[in-house]
Amino acid sequence: MTQAPMTAPATVQNFHGKWYYLGTGASGSSEWIGPFDTEAAAEAGQDARVQRAAEDIHAQGATALAAKYAHAFGGSARVTGLRGVNQGETRARGLSVFLWGPSGSWKTTFCCGMPRPFIISVGAEGGDATLDEFPRLAKHFNERSRITDAPPYLNWERPPSVQVKTRQDMEDVIQQVVKNYRTWGVATVVVDSVTFLLDMWLAEYLGWKYRTNPKYKDLIDSTRGGLVTDVSDFGPLNNWLRGIWVPLNSAGLNVVFTALEQEVRKSVNQTESKITAIKPMLQGGGGNIKLPAACSMHLHTRLEQVIESQMVSSRPVYYTAPYRSEVVFCRHRFFDKFPKGRLEDPEWPSLPTPRALWWTLREQIYLGA
Repeated sequence: MTQAPMTAPATVQNFHGKWYYLGTGASGSSEWIGPFDTEAAAEAGQDARVQRAAEDIHAQGATALAAKYAHAFGGSARVTGLRGVNQGETRARGLSVFLWGPSGSWKTTFCCGMPRPFIISVGAEGGDATLDEFPRLAKHFNERSRITDAPPYLNWERPPSVQVKTRQDMEDVIQQVVKNYRTWGVATVVVDSVTFLLDMWLAEYLGWKYRTNPKYKDLIDSTRGGLVTDVSDFGPLNNWLRGIWVPLNSAGLNVVFTALEQEVRKSVNQTESKITAIKPMLQGGGGNIKLPAACSMHLHTRLEQVIESQMVSSRPVYYTAPYRSEVVFCRHRFFDKFPKGRLEDPEWPSLPTPRALWWTLREQIYLGA
């Protein structure tokens, strides 16, 4: 006589047209938790609960570890009598992202989908046109999502924006944002893009330098402002950038800085060359600019070809770790997060969305007052 195979009990069930998942209730016993409108929503709720439970276990394990070794190592130091000391507490603050990649890789679209964004637009790369088109794109994906925890794009309206054309414009905007972000309902500040912001700063700086020293005349370019060739010039530039970054960071806002990319090539012969580095398009090649190092995450966008409905199209992929040796400025400070080295939306893995960030770093992302 053949015995029927044993099956594991279902963890998601439909009762009277609503979906529930099997979890642990407040009493500590198993119970059906819900209701959810769809099976996918119940499964997503279950996944989120499992992740939170794993984080709780991790925290409890750290406490137990401290107790285990306290007799030998004594735990953490306790500093008193010094103002502003963090005694080891995790302080809630916004997420800082340096987002860079080629033009047309959805950088501005991604920024528009962050929580309550305010766009500071510098230059004319094409991001401004994206602002007008964004609500239609966000509506398309958000209406088709079956996950109820969060939409793919955490904002679905055209975000407010301002165009800055001078250093003074930028300084004034930052001052007003820090002063009024709670009143305005701003949670994320986007500087789009740093590539043109640095060129703007340089055009003014070299203009001043030319007036005081004629030898700098040849460095001034009518379209991009020239290049920083004197290492000592990076001191004033980094100090000015610090005046932008530090107030936003201290306010606890999410901050996203975008930048274009550039390929560094080396000639192999008279007709061929090879890529030796792929890095942000910044003054001095990026190595002398300290702004990226202040961000907790570097995201590099890359356009890859995909086939959908027998049509070939380009879709951006957002990498959190280097995918090839030539790529620099691609990393994050969140240990074992993003194990695949890229952003993946929980519902559409091939689509980099702000929800992909929120799904993994929800404790880091400021949603607004």
